[in-house]
Amino acid sequence: MGPECVKCLICSRLNHFLERGISEERAYSLLLTKLSQLVMEGRNRTEIFVESFDWVSKYFGEEDPCRDKKASVIKSVRLDLVNVDIKWMLELSAMANSVDVLMPDYDGGDRVELEGRVAYRVKGDPVEELRRAKRVAILLDNAGEHLVDVELARVLRESGKEVVLVVRSLPYEVDVTPEDLGPVDFEVLETGSRYTFFYTLLDRQDQFDLIISKGIANLESLLDTVDSVRTPVLALFRAKCLPLARLFKVNLGDAVITDLEYVRELREFI
Repeated sequence: MGPECVKCLICSRLNHFLERGISEERAYSLLLTKLSQLVMEGRNRTEIFVESFDWVSKYFGEEDPCRDKKASVIKSVRLDLVNVDIKWMLELSAMANSVDVLMPDYDGGDRVELEGRVAYRVKGDPVEELRRAKRVAILLDNAGEHLVDVELARVLRESGKEVVLVVRSLPYEVDVTPEDLGPVDFEVLETGSRYTFFYTLLDRQDQFDLIISKGIANLESLLDTVDSVRTPVLALFRAKCLPLARLFKVNLGDAVITDLEYVRELREFI
């Protein structure tokens, strides 16, 4: 894990403590010791971020340390989507990836934004990929954003697709959980842990003709496992950090739509 990712790790985890007004030096010493330990063990980026959040959750004695922020974001979302086609819905879904925890280059937005630049970094035609697919998995990301993704699922279903929503079983940062999702009229598949589909359910990828991966954490998990991924993937996210902005050659904060073949070619630059 590179120095910029370490900086992001420290920033996001320290902010959990700062938001609670914790002032005891020992608390910060324990946190930094844990982060250092995870990095020194040679864990990959996904494991370090997930396991450090798990440690924070246990330290606070809270299963979901970001519950209040998620509830606030969900309550603030107002959607008025009329006559949207698949392409526009994909772009809205990418733009909606605006909420997150605090990062060095991103203020941890607390609103779902549905405007901005959308950059396509693809080898194929995303709309054609969707038209061909019969069964689609949408890997949900942040709470609030997921409401846009449920609308994407409805648009896909209206065009004859079978859609499955995938969520982490346990809380991770501001990602949507089954509890946040609530009752929906779609099949819901849980990952069984704080980890993503690409870590825990990759053996089920052949059940789908297409995977729509939302957000940075799912993208990073895809990068970790890309050599084992066979099912076509569309990844939709905002470039909230400088490393991703450089990697995809976009501006900081731009929404990005990319595909599996494009991501494969990036492996040599990571």
